[in-house]
Amino acid sequence: MVDSTGSTGGISPNLYNMTAGSSTGCLPSKPSSLASIQPNVTALTTCEPWGLTITGGTKPYQIVLSAQGSPVITNVTMGANDDVFTYIDRANPNNLLMANVVDATGQWGVSTNVVPTSGSANVECVGEVSSSKTQQQIQQQAIDQAAAAAAAARHRRNMRIVAIVLGVCIPILLILLALAFWWRRRRIRLTDHDRGVWDGQDVTARVWELPSSGGEMVQVIGGSGVSQGLLDHKRSISNPDPSAPDTPGSIPMRALSTAAYADYSPGWDGAASPGQSSSSASQSQPEATRTTGPSTLTARQRKALEAQGFTPSSSSTHLPPGALPPGMSGQRSPPRIMQPADTLDREVGPDIIIQHRDAGAGGVVQELPPPYRNRHSVVPPGALGQAT
Repeated sequence: MVDSTGSTGGISPNLYNMTAGSSTGCLPSKPSSLASIQPNVTALTTCEPWGLTITGGTKPYQIVLSAQGSPVITNVTMGANDDVFTYIDRANPNNLLMANVVDATGQWGVSTNVVPTSGSANVECVGEVSSSKTQQQIQQQAIDQAAAAAAAARHRRNMRIVAIVLGVCIPILLILLALAFWWRRRRIRLTDHDRGVWDGQDVTARVWELPSSGGEMVQVIGGSGVSQGLLDHKRSISNPDPSAPDTPGSIPMRALSTAAYADYSPGWDGAASPGQSSSSASQSQPEATRTTGPSTLTARQRKALEAQGFTPSSSSTHLPPGALPPGMSGQRSPPRIMQPADTLDREVGPDIIIQHRDAGAGGVVQELPPPYRNRHSVVPPGALGQAT
């Protein structure tokens, strides 16, 4: 009920049913264009949007919202071109709500049916605002919302696919990388093994080879002739010119007596023939121009002699000059002549011996390991075993 000043007297708590009478003469004539409301739902919950589409009549429209037993009526004037009104339900729950329309001429239109309300008693609905728009705007809004929902669904699906792919591919990739790293390390180890390299160090066992010329020679005088063997790879200080001929006549030679090499194994020395005394054997040997003991030889030079078949004997290292190893009493070996005239390359510093870490953390290495015997030695085995 509304009075002449527009004030409402509230809504009746009861609903009345209208029936047709015997005459309609008291009713005004029906207008040619009557506004009508079409709601989108037939029941509402608290804070739910209620869409009201209006057709017919004359714009702008006015919406009248009334709830059963409510002391107030809600009037909303829509925009000049708007024909859709969205109402946020703030009516008390467990009640009945109805919407009416009045066009610009003041003509009341066709209202909605009574819609029941339900939900929470808190009708604040923070952030929700009722609004009026055109149908085109509502349609575009619906399209945008559908597109946003589809995009969100695609995003969730893509994220799910990405999570599955990453969860499967990353472990496989890590396994492949580990296999590739292992294969590369194995290939490097095999390649190094083929090249004779272990842990970055060259461990290939090589036979000591005789240089073609320029080496320091030792001459061994046997009963049937003279043979020469290389003592050291260093060039003689008496013949530094590599173009000069390295012949026994052009290189000063030095004889090494057997007494000076008493710590060498007698396996290469020729034994005295039966019936020949040690004194006669020693008289037939030439005198050494100068003697040099094993202490003046470097480890490299000693190993060079070993490579030629002259094996030192560690058990006789401390024998005095002129003494023979056990079992060689009465026997003397032929003297050997070596160059240079004064020293065995005294300019060469002390040898640096590197011990591999596999040998353990022992003391300092004082002796090189025995070298491989040179099968191409220039010293004939027969000459080494002959007596002078």
